[in-house]
Amino acid sequence: MKLTLKQFLLEGGKATAHLGTSRASQEDIKSVLKFLAPTLEMSYDDLSNRILGSGRLTLMGKQKDSGDLDLALAIDMQGIVTGKQIGRAHV
Repeated sequence: MKLTLKQFLLEGGKATAHLGTSRASQEDIKSVLKFLAPTLEMSYDDLSNRILGSGRLTLMGKQKDSGDLDLALAIDMQGIVTGKQIGRAHV
């Protein structure tokens, strides 16, 4: 089954269920942060403080799961700004 952008925007994670995706639990989010922290040269705590929306609620235990994980990161034309340049951002 082909997935259109419109379908994805209207249905979110439900639109990708046939592809084997599932919602992120608190443990899933913690695992992602532990993986990303060294890659972005940020601490786990700093990353966890940058989570937005339902991901934040899930990490805090106030919600069962989240359909995605949104992180607030400052970027410039040279790359992600974390106090140290880590290369060019491709956005």
